[in-house]
Amino acid sequence: MIDPNTFQITDLEKVTIIAVDGDLEITNIKRFEEWILDIGNKTNKDIALDFSKVNYLDSSGISVLLKLSKILRQKKKKLQLTKLPERISQILELSSLVDELEENKIEII
Repeated sequence: MIDPNTFQITDLEKVTIIAVDGDLEITNIKRFEEWILDIGNKTNKDIALDFSKVNYLDSSGISVLLKLSKILRQKKKKLQLTKLPERISQILELSSLVDELEENKIEII
């Protein structure tokens, strides 16, 4: 179960860093989607998502990342994915979504 209330949030001058804790998949994505898109709509900063505690990401999770990126781009801000575990990196590479994420200005750091 993913609970945004337990995420560590570090608010810096130009970026908000959010340490995501839990898997981003169809069974629990709705709550995360509502929460993160609300932040995206309200912020005037870049957002960096720390994925060090995420073990699984499916297409519904990737869809939310693309939606968040679109919101931020409209504000001339960007989304960064940081500390990706090897498994998440492999999922993105195998699904050929790395190019799509980069085209949507999502930085993978």
